[in-house]
Amino acid sequence: MTAQETKLFNAFETTLTATAGASDLTFTVNSVTAPTSITLAVPFYLVINPDSSTNREVVEITSINTGTKTLTCSAIGKRYLAGSAASSGLSHASGSTVRMSPVQQHIEDLNDRVDTIINEAGTAVNTSLFLDEDDMSTNSATKGVTQQSVKAYVDTKVTAEDLDTAGNSGTGSVDLDSQSLTVSGDGTILTSTASGQGITFAIADATTSAKGAASFSSDNFAVSSGAVTIKSGGVDLTAEVTGTLPVANGGTGATTLTDGGVLLGSGTGAITATAVLTNGQLLIGDGTGDPTVGTLTGTSPIGITNGAGSITIAASDATTSAKGVASFSSDNFAVSSGAVTIKTGGVDNDELAGSIANSKLSNSTVSYGGISLALGASDSTPAFDLTDATNYPTSSLSGTITNAQLAGSIANSKLANSSVTVSDGSSSTAISLGGTITFSGTSNEVEIAESSGTLTIGLPATITANVTGNVSGTSGSTTGNAATATALATARNIGGVSFDGTGNIDLPGVNAAGSQNTSGTAAGLSATLAVASGGTGATSMTDKAVVITQDTGTDTLSSVAMDANGELLIGGTSGPAVGTLTGGTNLGVANSDGGITVNLSIDSAVAFADQVASAVILKDYSETEQAVSSAAALAINLANGNTGTVTLAHNVTDIDFTNVPTDIATFTLVVTQDGTGSRTMAINAITVNADSHQTAKTAGGAGLTLSTAAAAIDILTFMFVDETPYLFSQLAFA
Repeated sequence: MTAQETKLFNAFETTLTATAGASDLTFTVNSVTAPTSITLAVPFYLVINPDSSTNREVVEITSINTGTKTLTCSAIGKRYLAGSAASSGLSHASGSTVRMSPVQQHIEDLNDRVDTIINEAGTAVNTSLFLDEDDMSTNSATKGVTQQSVKAYVDTKVTAEDLDTAGNSGTGSVDLDSQSLTVSGDGTILTSTASGQGITFAIADATTSAKGAASFSSDNFAVSSGAVTIKSGGVDLTAEVTGTLPVANGGTGATTLTDGGVLLGSGTGAITATAVLTNGQLLIGDGTGDPTVGTLTGTSPIGITNGAGSITIAASDATTSAKGVASFSSDNFAVSSGAVTIKTGGVDNDELAGSIANSKLSNSTVSYGGISLALGASDSTPAFDLTDATNYPTSSLSGTITNAQLAGSIANSKLANSSVTVSDGSSSTAISLGGTITFSGTSNEVEIAESSGTLTIGLPATITANVTGNVSGTSGSTTGNAATATALATARNIGGVSFDGTGNIDLPGVNAAGSQNTSGTAAGLSATLAVASGGTGATSMTDKAVVITQDTGTDTLSSVAMDANGELLIGGTSGPAVGTLTGGTNLGVANSDGGITVNLSIDSAVAFADQVASAVILKDYSETEQAVSSAAALAINLANGNTGTVTLAHNVTDIDFTNVPTDIATFTLVVTQDGTGSRTMAINAITVNADSHQTAKTAGGAGLTLSTAAAAIDILTFMFVDETPYLFSQLAFA
């Protein structure tokens, strides 16, 4: 094998940043720099997925791009080298480990280079690499020397040379042929002993009063490359440290702490401990100094029960006269993240007092084609007004139109076919409808008579005419059988029926049932009668469909199925289309066979937006409660609800009401004295909607005096009439 020098870098490892397929020759990696900050150089060997026995692969990298961090094999033969888990078919996912470690190829490359110096058996050196010169005269920088040349050259040089020495100060020399070199220490800390060809140095042990060699206990010290450090945990605080360990050094700064107390820090000062906490006591911060020991206090309906290592917080059930915890029936309410709403369908008919009359609806009727129908009403025979109807095909109508229903006559110009064509087979004339067709006979040949709309065509009793051929009879010279003939000599077919002249015939489709056997095309007609000719232009129509015109009005008519309940034909800019009514918010549409029912539903929340809702009966009624913050000037916003609660921690001198309706409104305030009690509330400085101060009117001008006991409750009801406040109710509870 050709000698090759491959590069080897200590502890290089990286990962693939892209998947490498089984035939890929390029690998993209996270790094191309070894831990020693040396950029990799080719060629070198890598192991991909080195820890996998089934996917490990050895590759030889022959080129590298440090900018894109890509490693490349020059050929597929550089992959699947000895040591790989397989000889083909291995792929590697992004994130796979890529590691440089000594592999067989590196050893082979090393052996190949050694083989250039010595044979494989190790018994002979490549002589072309050496020169045998006792005087080293060639002075080659690329050749080795033989043992004999070295010995001869050294012997010559040693005899003539001496050894120069130098210390921290001073210099010396030793004649290599006759003198020896003496190496000695100071005799106290460092001593030397010569024996044979060696010199042994000894260092005295260190003491507390003298320098020397010392060993360091592995319990206390860590030693690396001559650097001595106290190891982590190397000092036993109990046995090897005296005094009190301050906070700055990781201690408490204290020698004793209260059993069961809570420790409080104080910067670098000694840690202190609180007294043992009683049942339910907590450490409560005040934002400035040490936390304070205190207990939770509840106000109705919240109750606090303190125990050993526990605090129980409970709320009493709500009643019609007191706040508390309430559950909401899932039949009526929806609750999400604490927000309670009346659910869709949450109020059924049993919970509504009566029905919603049409007069209460903003839209209580529906109108179609001039027919107005109240919701809930019916009209089985509506008389639709089609005056403005356009593109309404006659196929959508049923029954007949009488003369009385026609306004005047239908002009010929409105008819698809407004004339009749009369032809004798060679010439023809078009006669407009309403015109007269005159049938004329020929004297002594054909007679024509009309009576009551019946036209009779016959032969006169005496016929005067020129006759060609043989005629037999009582007059003239005739031959043949004309005088006695009662039938055609040869019968002929008329409309598929044989006619020999002996009697009348019935033609199917003309004056008898059946279809006329015809061929050819009548004048003005084609296989499909076009719209312009009074037809539809179509060969079939959809069952249960309406027929509508297309585009210009002369295109083939189209049929659209209307076979689903409640479907309507609805006009639009692109032409009529079949659709159904769709209900909106609180409006439902029920489609049936030939009918549509529109229902108004208010089972879900309805926003009246300050609109008047009259004759409304409330059931299971509740109001929104707002929490009013205690302050000398109470701020109450009626937009947040018409009831509120406040626990007084101040004497109230001002009450500011906002968003109060301008006609009549009420607000109920539940006032609870705090633990101090005797809080007062003035009602002579009330503002309504940021107006000037007013004094609330009370019955008999009695004013307001709150209960004074701690936790006492007063329920106050204010009424606002045209923004004037009245305190018309006060209920006191001990």
